[in-house]
Amino acid sequence: MRRAIIFTTAFVAVIFMPASATIINIPDDYETIQEGIDASSDGDTVRVVSGTYVENIDFSGKNIVVGSWFLDDGDPSYISSTIIDGNATDAVVKFENSETNDARIAGFTIQNGHASFGGGISCSNSSPTISNNTISGNSATWDGGGVFCDYSHPTISNNTISGNSAAWDGGGIFCDYSDPTISNNTIIENSADDGGGISCFQSSPTISNNTISGNSANQGGGITCYESSPTISNNTISGNPTQYFGGGIYCYDSSPTISNNTISGNTAGLYGGGIFSWDSSPVITNTIFWADSAPTDPEIHLYGTSSPVITYCDVEGGWSGEGNIDIDPLFRDPENGDFYLQSITNLDCDGPGDSPCIDAGDPSICDLVLDCDHGLGEIRSDIGAYGGGIDCSEIPTLSEWGMLLMGLLLLAFGTVAVVRRRRGALSKGY
Repeated sequence: MRRAIIFTTAFVAVIFMPASATIINIPDDYETIQEGIDASSDGDTVRVVSGTYVENIDFSGKNIVVGSWFLDDGDPSYISSTIIDGNATDAVVKFENSETNDARIAGFTIQNGHASFGGGISCSNSSPTISNNTISGNSATWDGGGVFCDYSHPTISNNTISGNSAAWDGGGIFCDYSDPTISNNTIIENSADDGGGISCFQSSPTISNNTISGNSANQGGGITCYESSPTISNNTISGNPTQYFGGGIYCYDSSPTISNNTISGNTAGLYGGGIFSWDSSPVITNTIFWADSAPTDPEIHLYGTSSPVITYCDVEGGWSGEGNIDIDPLFRDPENGDFYLQSITNLDCDGPGDSPCIDAGDPSICDLVLDCDHGLGEIRSDIGAYGGGIDCSEIPTLSEWGMLLMGLLLLAFGTVAVVRRRRGALSKGY
């Protein structure tokens, strides 16, 4: 009977064990990337040798990894030397058949795509992972020059998205009815009518830890939100020009949460160089608005029924609200894109002065990191892109740490006592 149980258990384990993944090498195994994708199954990797591949690829619903040799050792030179060129005939990469986050493209330069929607990468009803790529020089007749998301939830991280264009919305990234995670990207020098960097419609994207710079549009040079509820945190949004409204951010009928950002050096031809809010209810905290420009309201312009809540921000020209200040934030070198804060009190940082934004953020928010680039003073959040990160109530106090340690010790003593009692019982023959 025991043998039967062991055999049955082993048989069931084999039945439910996933098949081993296959690595398909391009061009050794197949000449084109698409041929490799067509031959693959879920869980496989299509690994591509450096070179230029003039083709338009479709993941065809497969949850596979398509990557350059960057996957092997993280060498960024593989990104620039492994190119997928769309030949201006279609989107370079398509995810349009319910792909999940297990479908990943990584380590390429994705260029010269052209489509009505999504010149570089088109996502529809899918949730792929798009990471560690350069997405550049793509265009869309309508929306999403670099990346287009429709009813999708992709993870877009650690990419350079540059020099893309859309005739309508989202030069860099466009999302509608989507909730993408957009993090740790460099989004620069893209252009569109609305939302040069990022544009979202009826969406709730998470936009965090990005550099959004030098993007241009008629409105919303950096980010545009229509009827959306984005979470915008820890970004540097700088040097984005618009012809009319909202050099940094443009919001219409939206409820964005904007925290710990640096919004600086953006320009608008009419109103709101930093942010333009139209019938919107942004909640803004721990954010710097400085050196933006417009003929009217260079930092913040409200229109219609807008009712923002702005607290613990550094706003040039001033703004009423709890904890708000109007003092030069003392960036290290803003002319060269360095928006870290100066610190002279912290001797390791060797700054020429102390930024007034250090430890001036919402006292209920704490810095996760204390170093020369992030939290420069105490644990209380700094204002700006490099502060904040956690609700202070989530950090255990010294007494809570003590209680936790005591609980672990009691658990350890209790375990030892139980073991001793069992050993004693066994020694007496019970």
